[in-house]
Amino acid sequence: MLSLKNIRLHRVKDNLRNAIGVYGGFYRKGPVSATFFMTDRCNLRCKMCANQGEHIDRESLLFHPRTRDVTLELVKKTLEIFPTLKNIGFVGTGEPLLVNGLFEMISMAVSKGMNCSLVTNGVLLENNIDRVIKSGFRNISISLNSASPNEYSLLTGVAPSTFFRVGEAVKKLVKKRNETELKLKINVSSVIDRSSIVKIPELISYADYLGIDELNLHSIIPNPSFPNTYDLLLREQDKPTLKRYYSLSIKNKVNVTLPILIKDVPRGNCYSFFQRINIDGDGNVGGCMRVMPPKRENGNIFEGFKVWNNQYFTEWRNKVLNGELLHETTCRYCVECSK
Repeated sequence: MLSLKNIRLHRVKDNLRNAIGVYGGFYRKGPVSATFFMTDRCNLRCKMCANQGEHIDRESLLFHPRTRDVTLELVKKTLEIFPTLKNIGFVGTGEPLLVNGLFEMISMAVSKGMNCSLVTNGVLLENNIDRVIKSGFRNISISLNSASPNEYSLLTGVAPSTFFRVGEAVKKLVKKRNETELKLKINVSSVIDRSSIVKIPELISYADYLGIDELNLHSIIPNPSFPNTYDLLLREQDKPTLKRYYSLSIKNKVNVTLPILIKDVPRGNCYSFFQRINIDGDGNVGGCMRVMPPKRENGNIFEGFKVWNNQYFTEWRNKVLNGELLHETTCRYCVECSK
């Protein structure tokens, strides 16, 4: 027999399903956000990367099998299928600035009223500053996981001189943005773990030197094939240490977003599968906003709108509505389930 408490819980879940238009995992509305995984080609070899690093497990949920680069036609097709889209992200398991036609894709999406963002490692930024300024997107995030040229070299597998080249390119972009009074938000993104938490003041100081708008500190995404990956996770018990190192840099001008700490008891409350669709160069799709890239078995954008309500999406939505973790290990250590 159902208790009064359980009856109320079922009513809340039913009301939630009705409110957001979901029943049986089917979502009448289309996605609000699309993220294009532009390429698998990269000009860095970051150690911890599940696709370019030292420890690659091709059976891992984090690994993305190589596909073609995203094309203008694919972006256009996605916008036609999903008129609900408002936000477009250009990212990659590789480096988006390596893709021919990237800025044409961004300009086209902007002309359709999309809020566009770009994630880049910044290596090719210097030669693309004018195109970034003219393309019309709202946000650019440069991945920079160290404020030291030697450590940067160790982490990325390239010469220390690349660190200085990226830094100078970021400063030039900031200067150009300020001169044109463009509404472009320029961020630097850095991954933090237990071994690098002591370097937070150094990262903040360097971000302040670059003149950017915001430094986003992210918790490491565990790569199961990398040794001791789970030992490096920032957890709730690390909060005092995190605050202590952050307080050392409180006088800097740059805005800082601190990493989300992993909870000991995660929640199954990730709503990514209700809001976004990810697409790679072959049209393969995914719904995860943090960890799992698009894959062939998840469906393909050329199926049309029905891909949004295929077995892959409906099963994962039902898990969320039932309060379950979407995947026992991958989602347990994802920050989306610790918010």
